[in-house]
Amino acid sequence: MVSNTTLEQLQLFEHIDNNGAILLSNNNLTMDGNVHIFITNDSLNKWMLEHKDEIENKKITHYTDRLGKALDYVIQNENVKGLIIDGLVPISLYITHKDLQPLKDLVDSFCIMYACICNKIEKYETSKLMANKEIYFIGKMITFQKGDSFGVETIKRKENDIEYESIKVFLTGEHAQKFNGNNRDITKCRLYDLAWFYQGIFQIIIEPHCNYWVELKPEDIIKKC
Repeated sequence: MVSNTTLEQLQLFEHIDNNGAILLSNNNLTMDGNVHIFITNDSLNKWMLEHKDEIENKKITHYTDRLGKALDYVIQNENVKGLIIDGLVPISLYITHKDLQPLKDLVDSFCIMYACICNKIEKYETSKLMANKEIYFIGKMITFQKGDSFGVETIKRKENDIEYESIKVFLTGEHAQKFNGNNRDITKCRLYDLAWFYQGIFQIIIEPHCNYWVELKPEDIIKKC
């Protein structure tokens, strides 16, 4: 099978946190070499109605998980042919293991953050795993050149009645631009580099507008790299 869509058309990052029903065949995550996920109940019910005999013969069940987790499984396993997605558009979408590879680092970052908010890994482990990831922030990094301007966009936070600020960080440039209301520069860098420069000044919050946001201390990021 070949992909019937592209990553650009899918815009999977916008749906990466969506819950979906993932099929199991005889307790295996793949059917005919593919992973199959349904983003809506209607798409799942429609498929089950059309495949009654197959459901019984192959002992097909399903479980609920995030689209990002399904993506990660397909990307990480070379024996998986691809991912079938139902429920995003009226037709079934298919994208191959190979065509998903450009999302590898992005999906890995999501899975690390999701594991952190689900208390499956500690903040210190999250800092270590995220330190060398490429991120985007609104603003400019200092270059130490004459006449250089720099700065970052922050968000006000409060913990135990103490107010502080965190740098807003994003996993994609497109997502950073979505929340760039003042049309400032968007800069790409390693999370470690941003943390090194702003240690002791700000904290860092990754994807602050998403349900899976994670806030880390620059000092922990530098320490764990």
